[in-house]
Amino acid sequence: MTSIHTIPLLFLNLGGEMMYILDQRLQAQKIPKDKSMKVMNDITSIMLNEKFLGELFKPQEVYNKQALRKLFEDLAHGSIMRLNSASMDKLYDLMTMVFKYQVFNAQSPNDVVLITLNHLDSIRNFVTCLTIQKQVDMAHSMVMKMYGKMSPGELQTIRYSLLNFFQDLKVRVSVLLRVGVQNPHGDFTIYTSGAVPPGCEVPGFIRLFDQYGAVAKVKHFNADGDYTAARDVGSMELIGDRVIELGCNM
Repeated sequence: MTSIHTIPLLFLNLGGEMMYILDQRLQAQKIPKDKSMKVMNDITSIMLNEKFLGELFKPQEVYNKQALRKLFEDLAHGSIMRLNSASMDKLYDLMTMVFKYQVFNAQSPNDVVLITLNHLDSIRNFVTCLTIQKQVDMAHSMVMKMYGKMSPGELQTIRYSLLNFFQDLKVRVSVLLRVGVQNPHGDFTIYTSGAVPPGCEVPGFIRLFDQYGAVAKVKHFNADGDYTAARDVGSMELIGDRVIELGCNM
């Protein structure tokens, strides 16, 4: 199952993950702050170029994996930073596996939008140039214009499309292995406990209705999990509480 509206979310979220990783590498290498800021500003400026985003948001089929990787390789080299082939491979593997994990763990179709907004929020915090921050705001506006009024069914189709793109990708990532969400085979560990999605009830109850439509009896069963009440619905405003942590820096 694929959607012609998948590419913008795929690109923006992978771009957000790339920014997290580059920021960590710049800090680890003790790159001077002015040079680090230039790298983050330059890459964001290219990534969120208005003309480029205009093309990106046009309905289209999902890029093949090689084309998408080449796009991010060019983007990573869009500033003074240079990565060799091995470093680029590690960067791209980490980007894709972390975003795959986020999509995999989305509780509701709406979460794919909130994950994207978390990434855009972080990108905005990385850049120091007001003009580039306005590019981030423009990207937020474009996301909301396309996805803000989509039905749950449309968003779920996009989620399936993203998962199909990542289907055969099972690269082991140290950060995911360390926190216990990935096993040595590259598969993700999915936990069945926790808060249920917005609009849903905690499982474990069966309601029996009488002929008049009133609840006549309630039965309880073991749902095999420790569930809690639904979380709040995350904000989709330019600045707001997204509620979920997916899309934030791990």
